[in-house]
Formats: sequence, C-alpha cells, structure tokens
Amino acid sequence: VIDRINSEVDNFHSSMMLFLKQNKSMFILAGFLTAVMWVCGWLIPSMILMGFGLDSFVVESFAAQVFLIIIVMMPTTPGSSGVTELGAGGLYSIILGSVNSQVYIGPFVLMFRLITYHMNLVVGAIFMQKIFKSVASFSMDAIGRYSDKDG
Repeated sequence: VIDRINSEVDNFHSSMMLFLKQNKSMFILAGFLTAVMWVCGWLIPSMILMGFGLDSFVVESFAAQVFLIIIVMMPTTPGSSGVTELGAGGLYSIILGSVNSQVYIGPFVLMFRLITYHMNLVVGAIFMQKIFKSVASFSMDAIGRYSDKDG
C-alpha cells in the first residue's frame, strides 16, 4: 500500500511539473476558474438570504462556508448524514442573530441543500442518462458492424 501511495504521489508530482513547464498560462487559468467556481458556490447562501429579504452577510457567509466544508469533510458519523444541514443551520442562526430572522433558518437550510445538493443530483442524472444512451447506441452500432464483417 505504501509503495502504491508513493507511486501515485510521484505520478502527481511529475504530471504537475510537466503541466507547469509546458503550459503555465493554462495552469494559471485553471486556478483562476477554480477560484471563480468556489466563489460562485459560496455566494449561493448569500443569494438565498437576499431572496428572503435579509442582509446577505457576504463575508460572514464565505467564512461560514469554508468552516462548513472543513466540518463536512471529516467523517463524523456513518455517511455524515445531516451534518451539512445541522452545520448550516447552526452557523447561519449565529450569523442572522436576531430572533425575527430565526424563522428563516429552516427554509434557508432547505433551499441551500436543494440548490447545492439535490439539484446537482437531478442535473447529473439527466446528463448521465444521455451519456449512457449515446454510449449504448454507439456500442450497438459497433457490435452491428463487427457482426456484419463476420457474416
């Protein structure tokens, strides 16, 4: 196992060096686009809060998202079921603060998970179905051509 890990680390290192030497501008562009992707994801809670007519708390929301990602990445429970929801609810109840804003925590967490998790499942399933359909169609065409040559 240790040899396999060392081999993969060496492969990663050599690939990274090759990438940096041959196309540094693409590496920088990839880093920039990755940062844009993360920022867009971290803006989702602020947009939901704005949709509820509340202050967006952009800086606090970004900090909460980073903290939430760290918490969610740790395997705290089998399957980490509910950790994101509880973490988001707890963090944003602190951020929102006032008693009047607390009524929005439940709908906020529901919208947050709907957008960041369940929507990805639905969109991913649609694309996977299309990919599987095209692969199956291609495979059947290839099988048909192969069997025609034999016959």
